Amino acid sequence: MLLYKLKRLIVAILPPVIFNLGQIFLYKLNGKDIRKSINEEPEVRVPLERDATFGDFNKIYNIPVDKLFHYGGQCFNSAEQPFYNYLHYGEDSFKKYYENYQPNNCLEAHKVNIDNNYSKLQNSNFTLPWHNESAVKYKGEFGLSHHHGHSAFGPVSKQKLKLEIFRIKTCLQSLKKNGYIQWQLFPKIESDLPRCYMLKKISGECSFHVVSGKHRVACMVYLGWKNIPIKFDISLSRIVLEEDCAKWPGVINGCYNENQALDIFNKYF
Repeated sequence: MLLYKLKRLIVAILPPVIFNLGQIFLYKLNGKDIRKSINEEPEVRVPLERDATFGDFNKIYNIPVDKLFHYGGQCFNSAEQPFYNYLHYGEDSFKKYYENYQPNNCLEAHKVNIDNNYSKLQNSNFTLPWHNESAVKYKGEFGLSHHHGHSAFGPVSKQKLKLEIFRIKTCLQSLKKNGYIQWQLFPKIESDLPRCYMLKKISGECSFHVVSGKHRVACMVYLGWKNIPIKFDISLSRIVLEEDCAKWPGVINGCYNENQALDIFNKYF
């Protein structure tokens, strides 16, 4: 208890920089690392279905780039993916992407049959067929509300466009200079790995929808990484099975018929 109180007192009195330098000295003295980095590994490690069902959320897998997708079925090594577009073709092309690609709903965003005679999907509903709408409601990010737009399609506000460019540039510069730093004592860095969930066909083929760390994935792909280290997302179901299509929330509630739902599913392969 005395040691704990003494530590609290030291933290309160010392300027943060001096305290952090003291921490670095103690870590070095005890042979501890002050930084944890992730390097590209040549070995592919794809989770099995049982890993997706019962596995550890913090286990790291190495997924080939061609198995990783952004919303809309946009593979991260494809010019259809907006961050790829920016990294390869520049700001003007990136801006035109959002100006020219402005779907009204999830069906249009996935470029599949938009005949709604047999479904009741409304405009501005971008919820995937296998998700509950309440669980995945887009809330925006970095202080911008969802009204500023979505990273996968337009329209986006000027602020949102600037934010996306800033995040890509910052991420790319950091990766080029320092590699992928997952954790660092000082300056303080705590950067989780990209998170995703698995989609699996009846045939056994699988792919992965990246739901966080999308800018990092895009930049790693641009820098030549062939396999991307990822973890399972902690907020969504870790696996979506083609065979369960009739049970998907969007099919049950009538927003999609089964053919439309499977058309969207297949865009991720």
